[in-house]
Amino acid sequence: MARRAPLTEWHGEVEVQFYLLAPFLCCVFLIGNKWIRRSLIVAGILIFSYFFGTREYHIFLLGEIQYFLAGLLLADVFLVEWKKVPASGKWFDLVGIIVLAVMWFVVTNRFYIKPLLPFLILIAYIAAFRGVFWNRLTRNRWLVVIGGMCYTIYLYHFQFIALLARTTANLRIGQSYALNCFLQIALVVPLVVIASAFLFASLERPFMVRNWPSKLVKSIKAVFAFSGLSAKGG
Repeated sequence: MARRAPLTEWHGEVEVQFYLLAPFLCCVFLIGNKWIRRSLIVAGILIFSYFFGTREYHIFLLGEIQYFLAGLLLADVFLVEWKKVPASGKWFDLVGIIVLAVMWFVVTNRFYIKPLLPFLILIAYIAAFRGVFWNRLTRNRWLVVIGGMCYTIYLYHFQFIALLARTTANLRIGQSYALNCFLQIALVVPLVVIASAFLFASLERPFMVRNWPSKLVKSIKAVFAFSGLSAKGG
């Protein structure tokens, strides 16, 4: 009997594969006719979802590429149709609520029509851009800050949870599972976010500046110069 990959499989390799292939995937934007370009992207979503959207491929880009293609389609519409300034409308808020409800039903009930989910996610993002409430919510300062370091949280959250749970698991309030689950969330999540924020600010943020290599060289030279002066002074 074939061994199935666990659902908790780490997906970091999928992102790495996408980063390597992204320049080639973006060659689709060299096609001047927007309808041909978008038709090819939609066809790619349908084909990859139907043939490769299974458990056997989910740890490879081949099984997840449909979601990245949906992102390319959204970027195309954002730049070409909306001109970076999408008009808002309250009915998009209703669309967003409906789509989120459908997505919840699909995921929780395993009612999985493989080509459906990428388009639902695409519509949810459109609602976030064009809905009045959803746009205001997703532009909330705290959500934006946490969203900016979401990849850091993604990379380190399990290690932090495993470390903290050694202490917090012994803290309980009665016998209620729901109450104790909420207690663990209240204790662990803020600490995970704070630790991830520190790692983001110290290890990732400095490299987001365009001229970070020259700044790094200057910093290194400054350290050596300071060390030299200290040695002479000593």
